[in-house]
Amino acid sequence: MSKISLLKKEELFQIPVPKGTATYVPISNKGLISTVDARLSDYGFKVCSEQFQTAESGQIMIAKYGIQSENDEIAMMLAFGNSYNKTRKVSIAAGGQVIICCNGMVKGDFVSMRKHNGSISYDLNSLIEDAIQSMGIKHSSLLEDTKQLKEYQFNNRKEFISLIGDMYFNHQFLNTVQLNIIKREIQYSEHFAMLTPNQLTAWNLYNNVTEALKVAHPTEYISSHKALHALMMDYVRPQKVENIDWDFALFQEASIEG
Repeated sequence: MSKISLLKKEELFQIPVPKGTATYVPISNKGLISTVDARLSDYGFKVCSEQFQTAESGQIMIAKYGIQSENDEIAMMLAFGNSYNKTRKVSIAAGGQVIICCNGMVKGDFVSMRKHNGSISYDLNSLIEDAIQSMGIKHSSLLEDTKQLKEYQFNNRKEFISLIGDMYFNHQFLNTVQLNIIKREIQYSEHFAMLTPNQLTAWNLYNNVTEALKVAHPTEYISSHKALHALMMDYVRPQKVENIDWDFALFQEASIEG
C-alpha cells in the first residue's frame, strides 16, 4: 500500500499532468476541482469543509467536501476522485457527512464514474452537475436511513461483533488496523461509544466504522463507504432490501481504466 498524503488544494495543482494519447484524455486536478467549485457556487452551495488525499506519489487523488445544509447533524457531502496513472476513472459521489466528527456516508446509487477518454472533458461537466443537482434528494434519503440506524438496537455484544467480523472476513472492506480503531471507538468514542457493556445502536456502530474508514486508501474511500452503508441497511431492514449490489470494487477493480 502506497503512502497516503494530505495536501492543500494549491499543492495538488502543482502535480504534473500527464500527456494525452489517442486513447487517453487526462483531466487535471485543477480543472476538476475548479469545475466542482464553480458548479457548487452556481447552485448556491457553500463548502464548509474540504480535504484532499493522494496516493501513489500524487498520481491518485480524492477530495471530500462537506456542504452546508439545514440539518444540524448531517451535512451534505461531495466526494470525487481522479488519477494521473491511468488506473482509476474520474468518480463523483453525493453523500452525507456527520458534522460532529466529519464521518462520511455514501450510498451505492449515489456514485457516477467516467473513463479518461473520448469526450470526457465535455461529459465531466454534466456528470458534476447531475451529482450536485441531486444532492438534496439524496441527502433526504440518507437522513431516512440514519433514522432507521438509530432505531436499531443490538441485542448483545456477540451480535455486533459478528457483524464486524462479516465486514472483515466476508466483505473485506476493513483491515486489521481499522479493526483496532473500531474496538477503540466502541469503547471510548466521545459521541458513539457503547452506553453500557452490551448496549450499542446500529448508528453508533456505523460511526465507529466510518471513523476507521478515515484511514482507508484513497482508492478505497468511496467503495468502502458504499459497502458499509449497503451492509448496515441490509442488516437493519433485511425484509425491505432485495438484489443488493455488492460491487465493492466501485473505485477499485471496476474502475480500472482499459
